[in-house]
Amino acid sequence: MFSIVATEHSGENSASGEESTQWEHPIFSSDTIKDRKSAFLAHASVLPTASLLPKFIDHVTSLPRLKRATHCMYAYRIIPHKADPSQWVFGKHDGGERGSGERLLRLLDQLQCENVIVVVSRWYGGVPLGSDRWKRISTVAKEALAAEQNEEQALIHLYFTPPPIMPSVPLLGRLSFRDYAAVIFGFTFLAFESVLHAIILCLPKPVINWFYRRSRTLFIKFTGPTKERSDEKKKVDAILNARDFGELCGIYGYTHEEHVVLTKDGYLLGIHRLPSKQGEKKRNPGSSTGKPVVYLHHGLLMNSEVWVCLTDAERSLPFVLAEQGYDVWLGNNRGNKYSKKSLHHGPNSAKFWDYSIDDFAWHDIPDTINYILEVTGAEKLSYIGFSQGTAQAFAALSIHPQLNEKVNVFIALAPAMSPPGLAAPIVDGLMKASPTLLFLFFGRKSILSSATMWQSIVYPPIFARMIDKSLIWLFNWHSENISVNQKIAAYAHLYSFASVKSVVHWFQIMRNAAFQMYDDDVLSPVVRTSVSSYRPVRFPTRNIVTPIVLLYGDRDSLVHIETMLAQLPEHTVAKPLRTYEHLDILWGQNVHKDVIPEVLQSLEFYYKGRDDVSDKDIASETVVSLS
Repeated sequence: MFSIVATEHSGENSASGEESTQWEHPIFSSDTIKDRKSAFLAHASVLPTASLLPKFIDHVTSLPRLKRATHCMYAYRIIPHKADPSQWVFGKHDGGERGSGERLLRLLDQLQCENVIVVVSRWYGGVPLGSDRWKRISTVAKEALAAEQNEEQALIHLYFTPPPIMPSVPLLGRLSFRDYAAVIFGFTFLAFESVLHAIILCLPKPVINWFYRRSRTLFIKFTGPTKERSDEKKKVDAILNARDFGELCGIYGYTHEEHVVLTKDGYLLGIHRLPSKQGEKKRNPGSSTGKPVVYLHHGLLMNSEVWVCLTDAERSLPFVLAEQGYDVWLGNNRGNKYSKKSLHHGPNSAKFWDYSIDDFAWHDIPDTINYILEVTGAEKLSYIGFSQGTAQAFAALSIHPQLNEKVNVFIALAPAMSPPGLAAPIVDGLMKASPTLLFLFFGRKSILSSATMWQSIVYPPIFARMIDKSLIWLFNWHSENISVNQKIAAYAHLYSFASVKSVVHWFQIMRNAAFQMYDDDVLSPVVRTSVSSYRPVRFPTRNIVTPIVLLYGDRDSLVHIETMLAQLPEHTVAKPLRTYEHLDILWGQNVHKDVIPEVLQSLEFYYKGRDDVSDKDIASETVVSLS
């Protein structure tokens, strides 16, 4: 996994075929990692004093294989006496890879390396890697440092654990006995579920149907037959059994278009469009309608179907918008039901699922917006997000200043930015203590993929009750504003595939109480108390220029509105919805009275009337909304 570069002091032969007599200490090198035509290699060695730095750098950069490197970045940490911080010496150099020196120095600090230097060389191959380059830099640096600190222990560590995204298990003192009992129970349940899933995959369809009928019989026996009108039951069944977005739209007489967005990092996103009113057919699919454009985006573990699986067309926001004369687009995240494809990796590869909210912000949202504007010919669009769909827009608008010029208003339904945590104390405490434990529970691909299994063998009303109990336990959502029939119809479309890493990202945000980028340094301490300690990069959401309207439920446990407003620009408008919880804003019985009119009013105000409204009027509107 690593090699020792021979020196005059060591007298050993180099495993890499490199020799030098200019450095007095062994130099440990990592394996070379290649990614999309770029290559990364790290070297680490003892550095007793800062005065020896030029000698070491001259030696390393003179090695034949490093002379042609595009970038040569390094960091060192010298601590001659722990009791005397005044003698501690730190240093870093980016070598043209902006920010890399700081990351390497941070890594040395977290690994508690003393009197050591690490150098990372990169050969750029012409293909931008984005945030992936930080993972490669971190990987080779950790490998070389592990070798420098303890060769034998490094071999054990490197062969049995992947350095880049290794999950850190909490130390015994951080968790109680109850917490560890929960971990053991969780592993046991997941093992049982995996075995059950494997068995069900082998069962013939008639046997699965038998289980389904049996669960229905038991449900009716204990609850009694349902009393509902036949026409209502037909509609619920139609929505429940609809296989995709198109069939759901067809129930209410709407035609739709399917489009594919290619992101800059190679993911193919399936998005949907409602270009016309009910019963109308557009003559030239894929062209401009001349209508104002609205883009809706779903939440975590969802897809575009959640917007159109309502039991009444008047409560479905996309259908209402289409009737109001808007050109309606609905996005999908990478990895979900409509976007499970990449040019570089298949969905069976862990690399396919190696994405977080950062990737949604850097690629999915801006690339989808650019595609929609290109197809429609519009200069701007209105963005409506739900839950994580709002977080993705907060992040994207904060890091892409030019994107603010393309969005005339951002309406955030059940906004998510830095949730306070979960209602289940064991899960909340466990995941905040070590978010990467999720990797141990669910692996490194899709999370909760077994949900579709339970849905296939359980009678829908039972499945709905299972979901209800889970929502109460995890979030304290009782969903009293959502009718039973709506739950049965919609819960079948609630789940879609998402990466474990994106959920780990959310628990990092909850742990640090900050809307931050994904923290690749999984070895960082649970609680950072030192004023000089590393702080993960936060999304600069106060820089957002686009007008923001927040519609949130006053009973939503994931929304702490005061904290959220403190992180947003002053022009943000916040409007509470009384007695509403998180999912109520999507599927509540009265969304056509409480939610949709607020959305239409905001669209009208910012799309048509903003040029005629002074800044004073807008500020007055904000004050009224917050009161």
